[in-house]
Amino acid sequence: MADDIHHIFAAFYRGKNIDSIPGSGLGLTVAKTCVIVHGGNISVTSEPGVGTTFTVTERYQALMAFITFFFFGLSDIIEVQTGAWWRPWWLLVWKSLCVFSMGALLINYLRSRSDSR
Repeated sequence: MADDIHHIFAAFYRGKNIDSIPGSGLGLTVAKTCVIVHGGNISVTSEPGVGTTFTVTERYQALMAFITFFFFGLSDIIEVQTGAWWRPWWLLVWKSLCVFSMGALLINYLRSRSDSR
């Protein structure tokens, strides 16, 4: 069982102590992928005879993505009201900052994907 902990997030891996419990071995792989895509991390600790603990931590990227897309949506509302994305001048600055933030989020996401492999 101690060897299982090192492979627990691998696709199609099934622990040695499952006996006749049905499953595909994809559950924790899918869970980890979802957590990573949303900017978080998942880890596991286990003590034989005591239990297993899964810890999910959320990074700031998820909050930053929400804020960025929220403000970008607000800027679209103002754009519709004014009829142009460059008028007033501060709208252009606002949209530029949102696009810059989206680029930074994309770079962080791509880095986290390469780190997790």
